[in-house]
Amino acid sequence: MGVDTTAFENRVRQALEKRTKVTGAKPYVGQYLNQVLTGAEDEAKALGDEYVSADISLMLLKKPNREVKEIFEEFGITRSSFLEALWSVRGNRECDQRQSGSHL
Repeated sequence: MGVDTTAFENRVRQALEKRTKVTGAKPYVGQYLNQVLTGAEDEAKALGDEYVSADISLMLLKKPNREVKEIFEEFGITRSSFLEALWSVRGNRECDQRQSGSHL
């Protein structure tokens, strides 16, 4: 994707450091995470994947979260570029134009 991974990682760390931290409570799945996980399951099925993978979940983080969307846009990460990079790493598929044009 041509992303400066160090700059991307630093930007994500900055965003995480600004988030509210909760201590002493039981962890739970919040609204945004639930949307990502549900969407990832649907996306995996649409892509013909048998399981939900972390990479597909990462791609969907920007849907419910404005800050993640801004970070992706800042670094030029689109659905198409993400899928092309994913398929090059997986080495088992080509990026279908129908798939790369929707959602992200």
